[in-house]
Amino acid sequence: MKRALLIAVLVVVSVALVSTVFAADKKAPKAMTFKGAVTEVKAKDNAIVVKGDKKDMTFIVAGAKWDGYKAMDEVKVGDKVVVKYTEKEGKMMATTVGKAPAKAAKAPATTK
Repeated sequence: MKRALLIAVLVVVSVALVSTVFAADKKAPKAMTFKGAVTEVKAKDNAIVVKGDKKDMTFIVAGAKWDGYKAMDEVKVGDKVVVKYTEKEGKMMATTVGKAPAKAAKAPATTK
């Protein structure tokens, strides 16, 4: 009886360890950043379109954190933004949308 119980416990522990190893193989989505100007706000689709240096990207913003904004309805066309996002099922899912930091003005040259 003790032997059967020991074998049953070993089987359960083995299954638990193997399932943990397979669960660890799934990689978390890679977080990426995109900077640019907002060209379109799609309130109906919960999305914004941002034009970067080389391409335009559409981001789904449902559930995103807003940095510098209270909500999506404050985002306006022309705003410079930084979007942190992940790709899920071929869609760009924004995790954070924030106002891009203003560029520092160059100090005037001084002459002696």
